Amino acid sequence: VRVLTYNIFMRPPPIHSFESDYKEDRIKLICKQFFQNYDVIAFQECFSFGSTRIDKIKGKAKENGLVYFSNSKKKHSWNIGIDGGLCLLSRFPVLNKKLYYFKNGCHSDAYSEKGVLFNEIEMPNGNHLFLFTSHTQASYEHFPDITSESVRVRLGQFTEIRKFITMMTEKAKPTDIILLCGDLNVNGRLNKDDGKTHSEEYKVVLSILRGNLSIIRKDKLEKEKQKKEKEKENDAKNKKYEVEDLFYNELNEHPVTSCDLFADDYYKDGKGKKSKKCLDYFFKFTKVNSMNPSSSNSNSNLTIEDLKINTFDVENQKFVHLSDHYGLSLNIV
Repeated sequence: VRVLTYNIFMRPPPIHSFESDYKEDRIKLICKQFFQNYDVIAFQECFSFGSTRIDKIKGKAKENGLVYFSNSKKKHSWNIGIDGGLCLLSRFPVLNKKLYYFKNGCHSDAYSEKGVLFNEIEMPNGNHLFLFTSHTQASYEHFPDITSESVRVRLGQFTEIRKFITMMTEKAKPTDIILLCGDLNVNGRLNKDDGKTHSEEYKVVLSILRGNLSIIRKDKLEKEKQKKEKEKENDAKNKKYEVEDLFYNELNEHPVTSCDLFADDYYKDGKGKKSKKCLDYFFKFTKVNSMNPSSSNSNSNLTIEDLKINTFDVENQKFVHLSDHYGLSLNIV
C-alpha cells in the first residue's frame, strides 16, 4: 500500500504570492502525475473554498481508481471563514471516517476551520490502516520561540490530536497500522544547518504524542509543580502507544521538507526562502500491549519500507517545484 502525504499549496482565492501561484498549471500536473502512483494520498492546503480545484482532484483520482474521497468541509455552511484544506483519497475501501475541528486558531489561521481528518482503510490483506492527517497552526517566523502565541496554540492542537487518535483507534488490532501524517508546521530541525538535533518544540510535540498531555509552559513549572505531580498519574494512563517518527528514525536527521516554488531569480531580492525546515511527518503509533512478547508479535507480517522524500521537480515552467513543500511517501508491505 503506497501512501503519500503532500501539502500542495493550493491556497484559496484571492490569496497568492506571484501570478496566482500558477495554481491552474500546477493542479493539471498534479492530476496528471500522482494518482496512478499511490494507493492512499493525504493532501494539505487543498481548499474547497472559492474554487473547483478539489473537484478536479476528486474526478481525476476516481478515474485512476482512488474512488474513496473525504475532505475537511466547513462545520457549518454559513460560518465566516474557510475550510481546513485537508483531503484523503484511497484506492481501498474506507470503513470509517471522521473530521475533528480544533478548538482554537490564531492569526490568519483563526479564519480557517483546521482540524484532523481520519480514515479507517481496509488494506488488501485484511488489516486496517488508521490514517490521520492534519495541518496545524502556522507560525510566520522561521524559528519561533516556544512561548510564542502560535506555538502555544499549536501545542494545544497536538493535545487534541493525541486524544482524537486514542478515541478513534480504541478497537484497532495489533495487526493494524496507525499513522499520523501531514504538514504539521513543527520545525524539527534545531536550525537550518542542524537536522540531527531536535528543536525544543519538536521535543514537546513528541512528548505530547506519546501521551504526556499535562505539559505546561516552563514559566509555570514552579507555580504548578504540585498540580503536575498529580497529572503524571493521568499521563501514565495515556501512554498506550509507542510513537515513532519514521523519517527521522530512517535518516537519523530531520529531512528538509520545505522548498521554493519558484527559481531564485524570480524573487525580488534574488534569493528564495531556502529556509531548510522540516515541517512534514509520518508518525507511527503502536499500541503498547501489542509490543509485549506474549502478544505473539502478530503484526510482524507488516512492514513499512521505501521511505522517500519526493521533491516533485518541474521543468520548462515558471515554477521549479509542484509546491513549496516536498512530499513524503512510504510503502506498507
